[in-house]
Amino acid sequence: MADFELAAARVLKLEGGYQNNPNDKGNYNSLNKNVGTNYGVSARLYESWIGRPPTVADMKAITLTLAKKIYRERFWNKIKGDQIRDQQLATLVFDGAINHGVHRGVSLLQEVLQVAVTGSMDNTTLQALNNQNAAKVYHAYRERRIKFYNAIVAKDPTQKVFLVGWLNRMASFNSYVVAAGSVGFLLIFGAIFLIYNLNRRDL
Repeated sequence: MADFELAAARVLKLEGGYQNNPNDKGNYNSLNKNVGTNYGVSARLYESWIGRPPTVADMKAITLTLAKKIYRERFWNKIKGDQIRDQQLATLVFDGAINHGVHRGVSLLQEVLQVAVTGSMDNTTLQALNNQNAAKVYHAYRERRIKFYNAIVAKDPTQKVFLVGWLNRMASFNSYVVAAGSVGFLLIFGAIFLIYNLNRRDL
């Protein structure tokens, strides 16, 4: 099953630290004040965590340890990350939940899996995710996310400033790496199949 620490380490490299770009809607608390985002933890998310509108000082004070705790409780657990078999797929879905929000991220995944779109990682979705070809789902979900980013910009051109960053984010997930063990098995199976057919020709 997938490991939270591996997924969190990958996503944290993409999120970076504190930023307060005025065009980033995630930087504003419920008082409509730009207090920024830190380690990918948005102002509204942190507001729900601490129970009040955060200040700039609050956002800057978020530690890596706290960010990971929020990641686990608000995103990883929501997508049932511990129950996803494939690590690479779990990391991509986890990243989608953080970047789009759980409801939107899971909804996009459900479209790819062709199951009922509920925005929640229900048992039907989890089963489909674990039973379908991981590499195919990985690439299809990545492409669906790219399409969604472009739709955001088409709807709200002020968000175009973030498009390159979003697409670069997806480019970092460009490759699905087949496990060495799986490659070895396929090579051995292929060799046996070839030998079998050569022997049949000699009969």
